[in-house]
Amino acid sequence: MKLKQIKLAGFKSFVDPTKIPFVKELSAIIGPNGCGKSNVIDAVRWVLGESSAKHLRGDSMLDVVFNGSSARKPVSVASVELLFDNSLGRFGGQYASYTDIHVKRQISRDGDSNYYLNGQKCRRKDVTELFMGTGLGARSYAIIGQGTISRLIESKPQELRVFIEEAAGISRYKERRRDTENRIRHTRENLERLGDIRQELASQLEKLAKQSQTAIKYRELKQTERESSALLHVLKQHELQTAANGLSQQITGLERTAETLRIDVEANNAQRNVYRESMLQLVDEEHAIREQYYDANTKIAALEQRIKEAKSRATETNQAQQKLAREIKNKQQELDVLLGELQNETQQFNQGQANIKSQHHIVQGLVDVAQEHQLEFNDISVLKKESELHTTNLRHELALTEQRLLSHEQTLARLISSQAQYQQQVSQTTAAEELAGIEKTKREIAALQNQLAELEEQILEVSAQQGEERERVASHQTHYQEALQQQARLQGQIKTLEGLLRPHQQRNMVWQQLEIQTGWEQATQLLLGQILYQPMVQESPDTEHQPKLGFQVVPALAHQRLGNQVSAPPFHCELNLLPWLHGVQWCESLELAQEQLQTLEMNQCIVTADGYMLGHGFQISCVDGSQSVLAIQHELTELSEQCVEMKQQVLQWHERLQQSQASVQQIEHQLESLNRQKVVVNTEIARRQTNLNMAIQASKSQKIQQDKLKKQSQENEQEILDYQNLLGEGKQKVLGCRTLLSEAEEQGSAFSARFELAQSHHQHAQSELQAEKQKLNVLEKQQGSLHTKLQLTEQKVALLNKRITELVNEQKNLNQKLLHLESQSPVSNESQAERLQSLLSSRLKYQQHLEKNRQEQQALQEIIDTSGLQHDQQLDKIQQLNDGISELKLNREGLNGQLASLAQQAQEQGVALERYSTESIQSHDSARVQERLDKTRRSIARLGAINLAAIEEFEQQQTRKTYLDNQDSDLCQALSSLEDAIRKIDRETRSRFKQTFDEVNKGLSQLFPKVFGGGSAYLALTEADMLEAGVTIMARPPGKKNSTIHLLSGGEKALTALSLVFAIFRLNPAPFCMLDEVDAPLDDANVERFCRLLKEMSQSVQFVYISHNKVTMELADQLIGVTMHEPGVSRIVAVDLDEAVALADAV
Repeated sequence: MKLKQIKLAGFKSFVDPTKIPFVKELSAIIGPNGCGKSNVIDAVRWVLGESSAKHLRGDSMLDVVFNGSSARKPVSVASVELLFDNSLGRFGGQYASYTDIHVKRQISRDGDSNYYLNGQKCRRKDVTELFMGTGLGARSYAIIGQGTISRLIESKPQELRVFIEEAAGISRYKERRRDTENRIRHTRENLERLGDIRQELASQLEKLAKQSQTAIKYRELKQTERESSALLHVLKQHELQTAANGLSQQITGLERTAETLRIDVEANNAQRNVYRESMLQLVDEEHAIREQYYDANTKIAALEQRIKEAKSRATETNQAQQKLAREIKNKQQELDVLLGELQNETQQFNQGQANIKSQHHIVQGLVDVAQEHQLEFNDISVLKKESELHTTNLRHELALTEQRLLSHEQTLARLISSQAQYQQQVSQTTAAEELAGIEKTKREIAALQNQLAELEEQILEVSAQQGEERERVASHQTHYQEALQQQARLQGQIKTLEGLLRPHQQRNMVWQQLEIQTGWEQATQLLLGQILYQPMVQESPDTEHQPKLGFQVVPALAHQRLGNQVSAPPFHCELNLLPWLHGVQWCESLELAQEQLQTLEMNQCIVTADGYMLGHGFQISCVDGSQSVLAIQHELTELSEQCVEMKQQVLQWHERLQQSQASVQQIEHQLESLNRQKVVVNTEIARRQTNLNMAIQASKSQKIQQDKLKKQSQENEQEILDYQNLLGEGKQKVLGCRTLLSEAEEQGSAFSARFELAQSHHQHAQSELQAEKQKLNVLEKQQGSLHTKLQLTEQKVALLNKRITELVNEQKNLNQKLLHLESQSPVSNESQAERLQSLLSSRLKYQQHLEKNRQEQQALQEIIDTSGLQHDQQLDKIQQLNDGISELKLNREGLNGQLASLAQQAQEQGVALERYSTESIQSHDSARVQERLDKTRRSIARLGAINLAAIEEFEQQQTRKTYLDNQDSDLCQALSSLEDAIRKIDRETRSRFKQTFDEVNKGLSQLFPKVFGGGSAYLALTEADMLEAGVTIMARPPGKKNSTIHLLSGGEKALTALSLVFAIFRLNPAPFCMLDEVDAPLDDANVERFCRLLKEMSQSVQFVYISHNKVTMELADQLIGVTMHEPGVSRIVAVDLDEAVALADAV
């Protein structure tokens, strides 16, 4: 594996894209001080994953990006790419098949840093793992910067051990061992917590198992209760439905009987209609005879008037002719006036058309101007929007940058705070404090256990209260349901009565204005009859003195009359009640009425409260009053009052039920709260117990924790430095964004001014256009009015012409009529006398026919009256049947109301009635079902407090327990596997480290005398454990017996470090080695020794070094010159010495 090329762009002083090829094994980078030679070394270290800015000779990571010079602006992106030759397959894994490996890193000024492997974006970890074990790395022994060579020899034992591990290729194993140890530690902690949780779950499962069994039994009983309740609903509904069906059958039978009577009535009506038709024929004959009689009289009078009428017609015709002549003259004058107006209006209309055409031209010109301003306004709007969008984007970018900067500041503050906490934790943790904490936790656990016992006692007391309240709720629920059923029955009856009253509920009817004493409804219905259904009309002042049409209802009647039981306001009706109530007396019973009957006058009668009317020669009864509107109204009033009372009872029971339910709910909430407190206390006990176990474990692992805190503190320090670098970069980017935002806002202000000016021009053009359009609309409206007026005038002219023509024609007809009247001859007197005598004889004959027709009509009327009496008797029977049907329907409506109430209750309780068949309903007894329901409810009450969530909670906890048991088994297996892996890694690490240590030690002992010309050097371990032992170096140049490496001079330290590095390279050569002025502290003699060693090592290692020493320069096969001809910008000048020598020899 060989480094073939470095590509730089924007990295430090290499602002332009620069390629540095390495074609030889020994390449020297030379140039004056400050020209950017060391930037090449920094670029390689940066690509290999260096994250510390101070190791790159900067304050922040953004310092690697070219920051500008006197002639160039800063760039926003820096990138470095390394090209490796992998033809030998030194890179393993998925990259072994690649002949070239490209590793690239890129950073922008917004802080984004990205890595790429062969063009694919990757992580920093992927790059470090790629070179792990090869000797390459950001801080490996393959890259030695200025001053590093002397610091290497003075490294701490653990730091020096890293070089040996890298050479042994066990650094990756060490990283894996560290990850495995963390996993083992986390696994042990998880096992401890898991054991505590499993122990607590086991105790909870014992309690939940009992509660779950009780809850399951409660659910079974509740299911039985719901099924029994549903079945009871179905049985009650079936009983009510059976009763309703029986009533329906009775109603059907009565309706059939009533229908038979109706058929008889219709037959009787048909016969009566035949008689009435005969009567009508006689009446028609009478009318025909009377018409002939009246016609004879008319003809007699007509003969006398005929001559007189002829003279009168001639006079009227002359007068009409004169009137027509005058009207023709007037119409002709009106026509002349209208023709003049028509001419003027035509001229005005033509002038208006010309004005409209001129206004159209003006409007079109303004439309063109408005369109030009619109286009200008649209262009300025687009520019303004683009400027606003650019400004918005800059503000958004500035806000994002400031937000990112704020996030970095917060992260830095957090890291600094964490660093202080780490240091404080390292210094605070003591065994005495931990023991005190353990004792305190034990006391807290004991207090919590006492609190748990108190909570369990409270739960038992509240559970007993819950059972009592549930029994009270069941009792209130029963009373409430019974009240609801009674209310539904009353509402059904009220609905039926309202249906019977609905046909008679017109406004201001007589029966609505009456106030009847209780018990006198049937008497009032019998006495007034159809008067009760007549409308009331309030008397108006303007009709006070006009004659009354119909009758008047009086407010008060005489003493001992039925009117004393009836009161009504002074309204008018189509019937007058006074004649109906005059002469009417009343008494309580029929027996008393029969006793008082002898004392009545011929025009008086007695009415009883039970519906009888008695008089001389008649007795009328109204025993069944179910169809009486007054009785129905009275019953409706009573039922409404009962319904109001029942509604109050329903509300009272509902309120009691709600109070009981609220009490149960409150107790359940209290019980739930106590259970939650119990769970919280149990959880807290478990947590405290876990904390106690953890504290005991923590006391054992205190030292491990302190080491961990120290390491975290060191890592935290590195992160603090990184974020400080990011803060510097972010502040520079914020300044740049604010400058660009200021420029964009100034440009936006200019566009806004132009936008307002264009908008003003556009609005002005639109307003002018709108004004001219309004003028055009006014002209068009005026022209339309003129056109309408012109049409009306033309119509008037046409009508007048037509009228004049009609009048002229009428005048001609009158003239012809007058000539006709004058040509007729008068009738002779003799013929008129004969005609009169004939008419008198006909009139006598007609009088005889009228007398015969009157006798036949009287006989038919007697037959019709007899048929009417039979018809009334049949109607009475039908009325009685209808009354019975109405009563049965009323009862059926009551049952239907109860059925509706049961159906509503079933719907509210979620009872599926359709799943019960008729056979299953008939096989049950409601009493037994009620008994079973009561028994089930008592069983539920005896269960006491129920934790319904216990079933699900038990299943969840059982599932969790099983899952945790499996997790415990898996963790134990994983822990065993991790421990086996640790032991395997330790064995491999010890073996490889021991072997590498011995070989490096052997190489150092060989190279050191060669470099110094004598003396000795060796490596030593600080302890016997190969896994933790540090490495120290002992060096004794020729003639010296120093006890420590720190007593050597700078040159001696440099040579010793080079000896160690080259010894490592002999064992595990890195792909290349970069040296930055490592020969600076050496004298000429030592430089020559260094060059000989370098030449020897170049057979197996590619060297790239920076030097100002001429001897070292002469050693190189390729010289790479770095110049800074332009201030602040580095450029490369490469020279191949072999080609240069060949060229010189040729010359």
